[in-house]
Amino acid sequence: MRTAFVLAALGLAQVAAAQIPIPPFGSTFTSTLTRGYWFQAPAAGIVSFISVPNEALQPFQVIEFVDLGTTPPPAYPTTVVGTQLHYSNNTAGGSLVPVSIPIAPGNYYGVLGA
Repeated sequence: MRTAFVLAALGLAQVAAAQIPIPPFGSTFTSTLTRGYWFQAPAAGIVSFISVPNEALQPFQVIEFVDLGTTPPPAYPTTVVGTQLHYSNNTAGGSLVPVSIPIAPGNYYGVLGA
């Protein structure tokens, strides 16, 4: 996935916290579909907060966090099904959603948002 839309705060080794870097905002995505990004976890940790930027001033945000296992996802248009670790569709747009999602080093994770 090319354009990142979801922010994730990642607590590394339960000591330090870091935000996963995402590309700068380009334009509002208007569709009935979602988009997001995937990443490979470099170390074990806990995702503490997730959020979708709210440049279109929507009242709610939709976020899904998926474990894709140990194989990177295929290129578009091929699809893959992962294990859903978080889904929410009723939190205020632009707010941080507190979560506690453990991640394993070497696993691939997908983050979708709308």
